Amino acid sequence: MDVHRRAFALIIVLAVAAGVFALAVQGGAMMRAALVEAGARSDIDSMRRDAQSAVAIALAGLTISAADEYDVVGAGASSAPGASSGPEAPEAPDIPELPEEIRQLLQGMLEDGEGDIETPDVVSGAIGAGGLASVRKGAYSIYRSVGTPTMPVAIPVGDREYLVEFRDNTGRVNVNTAEAAQLRLLFVLKGIDEFSAAAIADQIIDWRDEDAFVSPNGAEKSTYDLLGVTIRNAPLASIEELLFLPAMTRSMFDRITDDLTVTGDGPLHVGSASREALLSLPQMTPLLVDQILTARAAGELNQKALSAILALGAREVEQMVRVDPTTRLLFRVRPADSPSPAFVGEAIVTNSAGVKSIRLRLDPAANRGLDSQ
Repeated sequence: MDVHRRAFALIIVLAVAAGVFALAVQGGAMMRAALVEAGARSDIDSMRRDAQSAVAIALAGLTISAADEYDVVGAGASSAPGASSGPEAPEAPDIPELPEEIRQLLQGMLEDGEGDIETPDVVSGAIGAGGLASVRKGAYSIYRSVGTPTMPVAIPVGDREYLVEFRDNTGRVNVNTAEAAQLRLLFVLKGIDEFSAAAIADQIIDWRDEDAFVSPNGAEKSTYDLLGVTIRNAPLASIEELLFLPAMTRSMFDRITDDLTVTGDGPLHVGSASREALLSLPQMTPLLVDQILTARAAGELNQKALSAILALGAREVEQMVRVDPTTRLLFRVRPADSPSPAFVGEAIVTNSAGVKSIRLRLDPAANRGLDSQ
C-alpha cells in the first residue's frame, strides 16, 4: 500500500512539473510574440515618420518656388544714380535643398521671378518713399502652376526610398452627388459584375436620400433593421459607410474605393482622375479619355487643350470637368521596394497659409492586419 501511495505521489509531482513546464513554454512563446509585435509596431512607427518626411519634401517641391520666392517691384521709383530708394527689400527666405525629382517637377516653372503664376496674393505693402514692395508668391499659386504630378514621386529618406502619389480631392467621384447611372458605370469599369454594380449604385442612393422609397435594386430602413444597421438617410460622412450596403463586399470595396470620395464639390479634376472615373462621365468616350491622358502625361493638359479635345463631340462634358486643382490634395506614400506598409492622408494648400495640415494614417486597403498598429 505504501508503494502505491509513493507511486501515486510521484505521478502527481510529474503532472505538476509537466504543467509548470507547459506554462513556462506558453509564457515564453507569448513573450516572444509580444516582442515581435512590439518590434513590428516600432518599425511601423519609424516608417510612418519617414513617410511623413517624404510627403513633406514632395509637398515642398510643389509649393515652393524654384526661383527667388520674393520679387521686388517698383512703383515709380527713380533709377538715377544716388536717388534714394528707401530701405532695402527683405531677403528671400532660404529654400531647402530638394531632391532631383522635385527639381524636375519645378524645372521651367519660374525663371527670374516670371512665369505662368497669376498675380501674387501676398503683398507686404509699399516700403519707404520709393514705393518698393515685397511680393510673395502663394503656395497654391505655385502648386497650380506646377500641376498635380501624374506619376509617383520618388523621395529618398535615410537609407530608404519612398514613392509619393498625389491626387486632387476632386479627382474622385463623389458618392454624395453622383447619379446612379454614373456610379453603376464606374463600378462596372472597375471590374464589378453588372448586377452587383447596379445594386450598389441604387443602395448608395437609398442610403443618402431622405425618403423611404426603395430603388429598383436598393435597400431602405426595413432591410437595414434586419441587419442591425441604422440607415443614414443623409450624405455619407465616411467612405467606409459603403461597407454597410447589403450588396457590398470587402473585395468590391477595396476595388472601387480609390475612385470614390464623400467630399468635394464641382467638376471632376482631369489632372488626377483615373481612366475609369473619366469614362464614367456622361457622353465621355474612350477616344476622348485617351487624348486627355496623353496630354496629361506630356504635361500639356491645360484649359485650352482640354477645350480643343472636347470640341470633337463632347462639349457638354466641359462643364463636368476642371483643369485647375482645388486646395485639397490627397496623397499615398509607401516604400519603393514594398507595397506595404502604405500610408494615406491629405493636405490643404492655400496662398494665405501655405500647406496647412498633413494627416497620415495606414491605408487599410493595403495593410490588412496592420490597421491596429
